[in-house]
Amino acid sequence: MTVTFVECPREQEVIDALTTMQWPERCDTELQAHVAACEGCRDLVGTVAPLGDAWQDTRAEAHVPASGMVWWRAQLRARREATRAAARPITVVQAIAGLAGLVFIVGTLAWLSPWVAATFTGSFSMVSGALPEVRAAASSWAVTAAIAFLALTSLVVYLAVAED
Repeated sequence: MTVTFVECPREQEVIDALTTMQWPERCDTELQAHVAACEGCRDLVGTVAPLGDAWQDTRAEAHVPASGMVWWRAQLRARREATRAAARPITVVQAIAGLAGLVFIVGTLAWLSPWVAATFTGSFSMVSGALPEVRAAASSWAVTAAIAFLALTSLVVYLAVAED
């Protein structure tokens, strides 16, 4: 069986009526009579009309917020993104400043290590002989540097993470 498709001169009118949701209630009787007589237009209506009905059903079920609400949300989002973008360089500068301070303090402690070791040794000379490892650990400049490093690292982390 061979099927031949014949193009109807009124096909575009039928498509316009279907896509503008005018079929069949708001169409003239002449177009309705033509669709009843023309097999191609009747097939077109049978195919496209259910799609239009389904489109209208989903449109009726869709919840579209008010345009003012959409605009307001878009403005809030844009402000939040702008705030984050503006805060990024400040956070980087704070982290770099913290690291520079850390390097300065560690360098200063390394330079002053003989003086720091002598100070801690003198301070812990009052500790009884029962705790010789405390005196030995306190005389080491590495312990002092580690304590300073931990203090500065916590300060740098605080500054980098602080919101305000």
